[in-house]
Amino acid sequence: MKDVSCPSFILEYLKDPPVISGSVSQLIRRLGKKRNNLKIQLTKNLQDVLEKKRYLMSESLSENQPWIRWQEANHWVEVNLQQDYPISWASIVQLNKKIIGDDHGGLRQGSFFQGNREFLPLEFMSEALDEFQKKVLFETDVFVKAFELYLGIETIRPFEQGNSPTARLAGDWVLMSAGFLPVTFNSSDQSHMAITLNHPAQDKNKSFERYLQSIQNSYDILLPN
Repeated sequence: MKDVSCPSFILEYLKDPPVISGSVSQLIRRLGKKRNNLKIQLTKNLQDVLEKKRYLMSESLSENQPWIRWQEANHWVEVNLQQDYPISWASIVQLNKKIIGDDHGGLRQGSFFQGNREFLPLEFMSEALDEFQKKVLFETDVFVKAFELYLGIETIRPFEQGNSPTARLAGDWVLMSAGFLPVTFNSSDQSHMAITLNHPAQDKNKSFERYLQSIQNSYDILLPN
């Protein structure tokens, strides 16, 4: 696959919805059965087990985000879910502040690099965020919405800090509001879905399937048999 050479490709990539293939449909049905057949209630102890496991299995979280911040951000999402608050751009901005601290971060004001990866240039960020808010936040399919929230924040990198955990918890908010478990990526390869300049474009449909598999991972952690 050719390298991404221009920002317009990234904008179009974000606009195109994932295709629901046969294998993806099967995975969605399995997740629905997992949710419906869950015989146990998520006790506080089990929630803590999953929360800790998700943190430790993510290099970007365990290396860059203090455990207490991750706990506080998870708790804040849970409180909003209990009060039936839908996710919005304002709540995503607030979520980012919970992750990195109220006195830090905010929207980025310059270029964003991670190693040799260049993310969407600043001059295209406003257009990307406008489309993100119009399309993704009003998506009705739970799995597509959660995935597009994750992929969009990961790719646009709107914040100075904490983009990856913000993306993760934004998607989790949507999943848990529909009664599903949050994602648990079992490797950095599984979680890497962002599109960057001068690197090969990823297959969006395969990324969607990997995202769904990360939800399955969470059920496997709590119900291994």
